[in-house]
Amino acid sequence: MRTQALILLCILAFAVKAVADEPPSWRDFEVKSGNGKFLAEVKAKADQKNLPYFQWKYELTVYQVDDQSKVRMWSANYKYDGYAEGMLSDDGSKFVYVNFWYYRDAPVVSIYGSDLSVKVLYGGEFHINMKKFRKHTRSWLSIEPSQVEFSNMDAPPLLLKILTIDKKLHIVDLETGRLLR
Repeated sequence: MRTQALILLCILAFAVKAVADEPPSWRDFEVKSGNGKFLAEVKAKADQKNLPYFQWKYELTVYQVDDQSKVRMWSANYKYDGYAEGMLSDDGSKFVYVNFWYYRDAPVVSIYGSDLSVKVLYGGEFHINMKKFRKHTRSWLSIEPSQVEFSNMDAPPLLLKILTIDKKLHIVDLETGRLLR
């Protein structure tokens, strides 16, 4: 009986680990701003059904919304990795995607702006001590999802705070795309 319980526990632990490492979905998605006044939609562009999902082109469109209307504010080409996530600022001017998978020479933070600019920060810019990383089923997990938030919502510049796995607080100026610390 004890052996069966141990085997069941191992199977359940493996199943939980497998679910935690979801593959990319490549589906269209929406993100609302924290105050609910803006909506970002990421959608595949038309006429791409013959291509594999990872080759599709996507568009990010931001709308001002209320109970009766949805007014288009701005849109930009969107570099989509298949994970339907992001954050939209309360004024609708910035959409930020933080990739929680750390790759030294790949984008970790992508900032899309109403001025149609796209600013990118790479993993190596965060100078994370490799000894702090936890082994994960498909990569190294670096940034905790609950540790990313907007700051200075009422006064420029709009900032993004990121607490990394090495317990360092990083501040990103979303206007310039520069890492302040």
